[in-house]
Amino acid sequence: MIPYAITSGNITQFHTEIFKRVVSEVENLEDGLDCHEVCRLLAAIIKGIRVVHGKFNHYDHSWLEIENSRIIIDAYPWACGSGPFIIDCQTGSPWTVLYREHIENIKLVSDPCVITPRTDSCVITISDNV
Repeated sequence: MIPYAITSGNITQFHTEIFKRVVSEVENLEDGLDCHEVCRLLAAIIKGIRVVHGKFNHYDHSWLEIENSRIIIDAYPWACGSGPFIIDCQTGSPWTVLYREHIENIKLVSDPCVITPRTDSCVITISDNV
């Protein structure tokens, strides 16, 4: 069976190729890293992904987002016994309520008491001395 997110075209061959590279790299990482470290390392070596830091449900978490999309690769999922997975987190996806950027990544609108989520993701710059 091919999942709907792939047959619908939301997760494309381009996305799955990046995902396969992430899976391959994760298999070669040392034990003992946290999700934040894993994502920073992967973003430093794989083009086309960015690190997003925020909350998964109410847990502090980092994940990867494929550039110019809302396709998420969770390289080190919370409480999961398997490796990375790829999800369609576009508008209408139930995953959007679980993956939320941190409040410091939210911009203010004209009323200082109202906030709206950013549409782009937090980009973490990786220095050469990682």
